[in-house]
Amino acid sequence: MSTRSDRGLRALTATYGLVFLASSLQNFGLRLSFGPLDFYFGEPIWQAGAGEAVIGVLLVAAALREGRALYWTAYVLSVLGIAFDCRPRASSERRARSTSSSCRSGPSG
Repeated sequence: MSTRSDRGLRALTATYGLVFLASSLQNFGLRLSFGPLDFYFGEPIWQAGAGEAVIGVLLVAAALREGRALYWTAYVLSVLGIAFDCRPRASSERRARSTSSSCRSGPSG
């Protein structure tokens, strides 16, 4: 029998996994529209989409199966993926990348 906090963690993990899966679809070029809002990446990166798909599937699977090792694997990979995207880049690479990324280090220029 699961406790209230267990159910909360499962719901949070499943939601987090669905966010990764939606981001994956966007990195494969899909535009997600909800009423007047249109979510898309100006410059999709399929390699990032593949990684996000794996992390999203692991997060959803962890929420469904409640396996401690699966939770750890999914969350560690998600943290590493986010850290990889937020790492400092060379100035020319930063200018070439789409402005859709929310992780920037230092002034662009």
